[in-house]
Amino acid sequence: MITAAASTHALRSSIALVFFHTDGSVFIGSGTCIRIGNQYFIATAAHNFLRIESDDQIVIVKPDKWSREHVPFIRRNSTSGDDDDNVDVGWIELSFDVQAELNRDFVPLERLRPSANPIPGTFYLVLGSPAQFVSKELLESGKLAIEPMTLLTYSPEQATSGVSVDPRIDMLLDYSGEARRYDSTRRIVLPEPHGMSGGSIWEITPPNPGQIWSPDGASIVGIEKSWIRGKCQLKGTQVRHWLNLISNDFPDLSKIIKDAKTVTPSNTSFR
Repeated sequence: MITAAASTHALRSSIALVFFHTDGSVFIGSGTCIRIGNQYFIATAAHNFLRIESDDQIVIVKPDKWSREHVPFIRRNSTSGDDDDNVDVGWIELSFDVQAELNRDFVPLERLRPSANPIPGTFYLVLGSPAQFVSKELLESGKLAIEPMTLLTYSPEQATSGVSVDPRIDMLLDYSGEARRYDSTRRIVLPEPHGMSGGSIWEITPPNPGQIWSPDGASIVGIEKSWIRGKCQLKGTQVRHWLNLISNDFPDLSKIIKDAKTVTPSNTSFR
């Protein structure tokens, strides 16, 4: 029951992104809706922006409409997103009117846990929009039929041999078993997670005995960035580094962020 309730809650802040490259290829990504003060953002992975030359190439998919209509946004920025960028986070800023049209829940800053490190034995909920779920025929016709999924998972005791993990930046999560598709209790075999980059990682705290689970028992702790093929593991970036990027790019928000939680500085370079 906790998984279903947590999935329903977290999915309200999940959104799909589609990137149309100039060579005709299409790239699926994921995002998470977050509010800091009176400003609205979609948190995502930096590498989603690679090979994007114009904002017109980015489509924020309106849930339940699946239109290729361009949703205007104010601006965007990210870390480099290249192979040497281990932080790999980015943001898209939306106006008040646009965020209202999306009909999404924008998670307030207080529900982000920048100080959280992966804890073995703790449950995490992973969200994203796998490209494998997308119909190529519908995509070519302009109908962006993209649905997110959720996976309840955990952080392994240690990294699999050959997997590099920086404890100051990374979250390592198991990616095996079954998942749940959007608006469905039917469980499915896990797809390849291409398209889930930029999706959120939630820490799920179970209720005390005799109590009913509340959304207050869920906090965003990370942003997905990569899949370790053959190892059944996902890597994410701790959300503190996304907040660091916001603090650098929006000095007026840095005090709000520092007052809410202590953000650990990171040595990231921004473009």
